Amino acid sequence: MLWQKLQVNPHDSLSRSKYRECIFEWRKLIRQDEMRAEQQIVDSCDLGAFYRHVNIIKQKFTIISYNCSIARSVSNTANRSGNGAIVADDGKLLLDDADKANAFNHYFSSIGVVDNNVAPHCESLSIPECLDSIEISDDDVMSAIDKLNNKLSSGPDGLLPFLFKQLKFTLNKPLAFVFNQLLAVGVVPDDWKKATIIPVHKKGATGIMSNYRPISLTSVLSKIMERIIVNKIYKFLTAHSVLHRAQHGFVRGRSVC
Repeated sequence: MLWQKLQVNPHDSLSRSKYRECIFEWRKLIRQDEMRAEQQIVDSCDLGAFYRHVNIIKQKFTIISYNCSIARSVSNTANRSGNGAIVADDGKLLLDDADKANAFNHYFSSIGVVDNNVAPHCESLSIPECLDSIEISDDDVMSAIDKLNNKLSSGPDGLLPFLFKQLKFTLNKPLAFVFNQLLAVGVVPDDWKKATIIPVHKKGATGIMSNYRPISLTSVLSKIMERIIVNKIYKFLTAHSVLHRAQHGFVRGRSVC
């Protein structure tokens, strides 16, 4: 009814306000119903019901992911300018996409800094306790998902941040369980160690490889877990005054100046 009123008079602020309130209330009721259904499954201890519920979530996840991928593909196709010809190290002009990808791969690998395995000297600190374990809660997952940027691209798995934001009320509990299990056994999935490297033009001529910088597109799941772990470590360091007062990098409220 309110939607029909808005269709007739789209500038009616009162109807628009009531329509938004109805939408928010509808979403709230849906979340409460989903949480109530999941709690019933947990309380019933029915393994079959649990797996049926997981399969339903998986189907929704797949449909939304597919739709997001189509939308992103259409957007990329419309806005993609593409890299033109690239000059290789030997002066050869590269036009084929595979040749350009191999050239960028070789260049980005050559400018990387190799770790010398020498740890910097640190003064001994007297800390009353040690951060030997991290426990991830449902709220931690929700907070990390809320801070995701919708405009970020997907990693090698093809899952967009927008997808996780749409399903955060369904995914927070299973993701918290998975993250805690991974921390307990000290394992990182192999797919999370992979990244899609994108060359981004910095300045100057577009045909020179040194005018590009690499951007790594990693899995959104790994970003969520990393954000939670970083927050836990940062809170521990600040609570025990471990960070030196001259430390500015990666410290909140301090610039690089």
